[in-house]
Amino acid sequence: VEFWATWCGPCLQGMPHLSALQETYGEEVTIVGITDEDAATVEAFLNSPSSEGKPWRDVIRYRLAIDQRGATNMAYMKASGQGGIPTAFIVGRDGIVEWIGHPGRMDEPLRSIVAGTWDRTAAKREFELRAEAAVFETDLRKALSRGNWTEALAAIDSLESLTGKTEETEQMREVVNEMSTRGG
Repeated sequence: VEFWATWCGPCLQGMPHLSALQETYGEEVTIVGITDEDAATVEAFLNSPSSEGKPWRDVIRYRLAIDQRGATNMAYMKASGQGGIPTAFIVGRDGIVEWIGHPGRMDEPLRSIVAGTWDRTAAKREFELRAEAAVFETDLRKALSRGNWTEALAAIDSLESLTGKTEETEQMREVVNEMSTRGG
């Protein structure tokens, strides 16, 4: 299940990829793109030319649906704390959401889920860690925007306490230290 809109550039860029996934998996997987736009807007979009020059209706080779009252958005996006599009949800055979993320990063999870090798517990923990890390990253951005280097370094420390030291956190630390030395 992928949430998209006709005005969303990244959504449109990903449509050929989702079409290719639908073709790869055939009857084994059903990809559904959901928008909250009205039918006239979606029809006009489907008839408009894609970047390939073909009408979008010829590019998109998976199902599209309109979420008229927002119930599907509430059940997926709001319930999982997602705010931006495109966002994809892989729902397993048992009806449980197995993975949430950008549709451009769903290939490996989808492959594992279809193959039956997916580790739901590990995936859930990774998702929770990413959500926790996002809080610290927001704190880091706020501290940087205020020029508060001590707060920025504390946010990096908190992030590292969650994820361990990574190349990314080390680079963040170097940038903050350099900025503090230069005075901004």
